[in-house]
Amino acid sequence: MFPEGVAPMWGLTPGKGGSNRKKIGAFSAGDAVFFYSGRALFSGGTVAYRFRSPGVARRLWGEDDNGLTWEHMYAISDLHQVLIPFTEVTSVIGWNPRAVLQQAHVVTDDDADYLAELWGLDVPTAGIPDTRYEVPDEPPSSTPVFEGILDRDVMRAQRGEQVRLKRHLLAVGADRCALCGRDFPLRFLVAAHIKKRSACADEERRDLANVGMLACMFGCDSLYEHGFISVDEDGSILVAADAQAVPTLADYAVAHFMGRTTPWWTPLREPYFAWHRSHTFRMPPPLFGIRP
Repeated sequence: MFPEGVAPMWGLTPGKGGSNRKKIGAFSAGDAVFFYSGRALFSGGTVAYRFRSPGVARRLWGEDDNGLTWEHMYAISDLHQVLIPFTEVTSVIGWNPRAVLQQAHVVTDDDADYLAELWGLDVPTAGIPDTRYEVPDEPPSSTPVFEGILDRDVMRAQRGEQVRLKRHLLAVGADRCALCGRDFPLRFLVAAHIKKRSACADEERRDLANVGMLACMFGCDSLYEHGFISVDEDGSILVAADAQAVPTLADYAVAHFMGRTTPWWTPLREPYFAWHRSHTFRMPPPLFGIRP
């Protein structure tokens, strides 16, 4: 999993009287994980592997004041830096805006879906049970049925200004992708929000002159949406290091972004690009040398 021989690690203590047991069993490989400090999420990644090792945890981190160690451990892949004010999280999942995290918290079900949608996370289609941990007595249903609401208001509301936005972008950007600079028939260009629309305030959504750009469907829209590319404060195209580690993505980046500066960058659009850099772009992770 980690051919370079180094893996970021984190862990949870069992808690007094095993109070963390339910929490520990609620996540598995493939789940997204974020780290919190100073009223913001500062790093995120994916649980790559779970295991329990009091010895390894004690050697890495010692013990807490209760003599417990962070023995329920997990390795983290795809670790990258973010800067997401916690008030943005509380507004999505309905917590009090003044809420403060003081311990590990697991977000599941609809709240997890809302967060995944907001931050553009990849949601795995199925999990693989870890046989060394407890699994439900009954296997998952082979014919799952969704009981929730099929259509959310946020999806219907999104269409309000979308047509007007694309019409404006086509008028100022012709038929050229803002990121790779290639010309395409209009049907292959999308009106992409520089800052994710679900995170925009109403006045930002109405700022048609600055909140959007044209992005092609042949790679640029998806790469930007998932944070593999972004735009720096001087307009140059940024390519994430983990994109360069994948041969097909690296080839695409060399062919279309190497040394490129987008003409779509302006001082008025910079706040939207800055949001994307801090929230979505896969920046190198901060150094980890601390205990949980």
